[in-house]
Amino acid sequence: MSDNTNQDDQFGADPTQLTLPRVDTDLRVFGPCTRNDLPLFIPAGLAGVAGVGTFMAGYPTASLVSIPAVGALSFGAMVAKVTTDEWTSPREMVRNKHVHLQRSKVMPWSHDDTVANDVSGVRRFREDGTIEMHDGRVVGAVRISPTNTALMSDSKENSLAAALSSAIDEGIKDDSFRVFATTRPYREDILAEQYRERASEFDDDLQAEYIRDVGAFLEGEDADAWDAREWRYYIVMDATPIDVGVGNDVPSLWDTFNPLTDSNPAADVTTEDVAEEVQSRLDAVCSALADVNGVSAVPVGVREHAEIVMRHWTGREQSPSDGLVEKLTERSEYDHARRDATDSEGFASLHADTTPAENMTNPEVYDADSGLIEIGNEYARVLWVAEFPTAPDAMYLRDLFNQTGLDLDVTLRVVPEDKQQVIADLETDIAQVDAEAMERSEESDVTAMDVEHDIDAYVKMRELLRDTPTQPWRLTAYVTVRGDTVEQVEEDTEAVRDILESAPADCHPVVVGDRQHEAYESASPCGTDAFREVADVEKSTRVLGGAIGAAFPWSAEDVIEPEGMDFGRNEQNGGLIRIDPFDRPGPPHMLTAGQSRSGKTYSASKAAARWYLEGDDRTLIVCDTQSGFDGLTQLLGGKHIVVDGKQQINPLAISPPPEYVSDYAGGQIDQFRMKIDEATQFIVNLLRSQGVTGASEHAPLISHTLEETYADHDIYPNEPASLTNDSPTLGDFVDKLVEMSEAPEEYSFSDAGYEVEVREREIGELLTKLSSFREDGKYKNLVAETGSLLDEDVDMAYLDLQQVDSENDAEKSAMMQLMLSQVYEKVKRADGEVVFLIDEAHFLLHDESMVQWLQKAAREWARYDACMWFLSQSPKDFVTLGTAAGNKDTITEQCSMIHLFSNPLAKKRVFTDGFGLNDKQTWFVQEGATAGKSGQGFSECLINAKGVQGWIQTRVQASPLEDALLSYTPREHGRLEEYLEGHDVPTGGVQ
Repeated sequence: MSDNTNQDDQFGADPTQLTLPRVDTDLRVFGPCTRNDLPLFIPAGLAGVAGVGTFMAGYPTASLVSIPAVGALSFGAMVAKVTTDEWTSPREMVRNKHVHLQRSKVMPWSHDDTVANDVSGVRRFREDGTIEMHDGRVVGAVRISPTNTALMSDSKENSLAAALSSAIDEGIKDDSFRVFATTRPYREDILAEQYRERASEFDDDLQAEYIRDVGAFLEGEDADAWDAREWRYYIVMDATPIDVGVGNDVPSLWDTFNPLTDSNPAADVTTEDVAEEVQSRLDAVCSALADVNGVSAVPVGVREHAEIVMRHWTGREQSPSDGLVEKLTERSEYDHARRDATDSEGFASLHADTTPAENMTNPEVYDADSGLIEIGNEYARVLWVAEFPTAPDAMYLRDLFNQTGLDLDVTLRVVPEDKQQVIADLETDIAQVDAEAMERSEESDVTAMDVEHDIDAYVKMRELLRDTPTQPWRLTAYVTVRGDTVEQVEEDTEAVRDILESAPADCHPVVVGDRQHEAYESASPCGTDAFREVADVEKSTRVLGGAIGAAFPWSAEDVIEPEGMDFGRNEQNGGLIRIDPFDRPGPPHMLTAGQSRSGKTYSASKAAARWYLEGDDRTLIVCDTQSGFDGLTQLLGGKHIVVDGKQQINPLAISPPPEYVSDYAGGQIDQFRMKIDEATQFIVNLLRSQGVTGASEHAPLISHTLEETYADHDIYPNEPASLTNDSPTLGDFVDKLVEMSEAPEEYSFSDAGYEVEVREREIGELLTKLSSFREDGKYKNLVAETGSLLDEDVDMAYLDLQQVDSENDAEKSAMMQLMLSQVYEKVKRADGEVVFLIDEAHFLLHDESMVQWLQKAAREWARYDACMWFLSQSPKDFVTLGTAAGNKDTITEQCSMIHLFSNPLAKKRVFTDGFGLNDKQTWFVQEGATAGKSGQGFSECLINAKGVQGWIQTRVQASPLEDALLSYTPREHGRLEEYLEGHDVPTGGVQ
């Protein structure tokens, strides 16, 4: 359930997290110029030869013209050399300029032009979700579900990176693939619209305004502050007919030497064959990633695949409709000559000689300007990552994948290499790099030290390839920055560069200039690596599998469950945290711990109020000893029940469990015995709170009397139907004791005088000690029928134990148990989910018997879709520190969710040993988390939920009206109507 560093403290960084640095070992001819630069001086050389020829031909005057020509051309060559970066050859730079000039003459392209020039390369989508491309490839994708890595220990990060490296090296080692990650606008407006629709259903003006205010806050002030993005992650695989043909066709010796044999291995390969190969590769990816903790992979269908392709190639945010999905799978050989896309899809008319997919995946406008792409109604710029850190840390790209406020695509293209060939290449490279280091050292070049350091990486890579199962790969990375304006793209590009150039990424991104068109295709989810293919200088970096695993892009998880409670924002990526405690793999109970004024009660009240108002048939009961739920109760129109000796409560109330619970339990629930045990323990605890010594010695008599009391009301064990009869009260219990005292022989096992005498004495002693239950006694409120809590029309109640707070701890614990008993009866009668929120819950743990009762109740309540939500400023009271687990640990283990707020006074061991926090998480709770009392307008906490990896670093903030209502106390603010007048809120629903 937690990220416990004690389990993996020794897991260090994977030594295969290694990339090769670039070292220029080309032979130097003169100055900075190398052998590869000589073509730049060919024009100057030709001019010189022409001058010499002219002079030799007897035209010395004419030959003088060649001198300035040679000088000018040589100067131009040197300028080209100096201005060319180390990742591009001068010849490549010149060619790129030429291509750009030629392209600028025909661009921008219209939609007809983009279709004619096959910009996207898409032919059609197949029913299985793969894509047929015009170049013969078939492309498929799997969606990756990310995992939460917030405040994860270094050891755990290394473990995850190593697991991914192993999956890549062992499960995908023979195939090229790309990791494609893309952002989408975060859709707070969807949840906000749900709140608005819900508000229209309320007759209560205050509740309606409250829900509207929450929705407006989510899509307004809160959304603007976070500017969050929804990240989607994919692994893309493709295959060509040659891939299939080479794999299937093993030529015979005759075919090898027969000149008449068709040498094309793809000659007999069909598209179906290629699609089958792609599916096989996708299955391999899913199987490989199944071993990476917290990560899963699922193949995408036509709709989702079309969505990401159309987003890249048309600039449109769109989820294809059912009609469009059907069109995308059509071939070009349809009967009618022309079709028009529906207006709702917003596409131009289709061409008769093309497929619908070709028309719909190509942009309306496309222009590949220098350093910029105009596509549809937006602009984009591609950065190529020229250098990676030699030994990258695990998750070194996490800051990029968690960035808010930027519209990005990130593409990591990975190509396998032959292991033995790479080892041979490295041996040659090591010799060349070593020679380069010596040459620079002899020339007193300070960069010789850098080269000497780089050679270590070459040597280490060779050793790892030779001695370990790790695999060599070629890695090329692209980041596409999108924006509505050129200025926005410029600004966001600088932000991306800052992220990539800073630790822990430590990369060197380069804005692709004249080859933006090729880079944009390379960065796409379906194109080829055109940017690398047209280059003279290798654009990929040789890496080991560990370096790919270290990138670990799937590092932030969005937890948005349809029926979940709103707990706040994920501080790692700004995503909403909506978790359903009733949909966890375990009981639905929750524990929230934090020091006084840390924000725990405020946060729980906010989540509970939204949950209660969002759905029907929900019951919310809150309980505390500090009068802290007045505003919440008045907002929700609940009953404020003050437990002060005046409120009638019947500890003996009993009702049958719902039929679905009985069926679920297979008839194993003994409701009668549970009530006898519960009531017996309650009476014993009350006796103990009154200072009665040996109170537990009365338990057998109390239990027997309770059975007789229920029998008088026709309620019997093993007869569930009898539980529908009217329940007795403690008054009936006392009357039964009086009756038993008058005829003790009737309630003894025998007529023996001694036994009857002992029984008579026991009954008399117990009656004496129950004097507090007289009509004028302290507990007179417990001898009558229960009042409003169990009324059918009460689905929100505040049990105010403020009066009990002045009593001793034993009595307080007993009264809390009584409250739980009454709420349990309410739970059994409720139609839907129930949340019972208990503030200052550490009072429940006063004695061992109460802890045991809670342990049992936690299991029973889960059968009723009932959640006990414990709030406490004392987390140590819910864990047992030591080698043996205790009952407190059992209660905590019954909680599907734990929230830890600021608590600087608690000992570190409570968090590390008790809750399994690592050092980073413990520091956050003890020192880093913002407390509600800080006055910053929010609080912070860690949330752990079963079924979700690790602890989520969460920020809790309320809308303006929420804040006003949750901060309200009658003692400080007076009447609620007058208090809300200052907030311009309708008060028609205030009770």
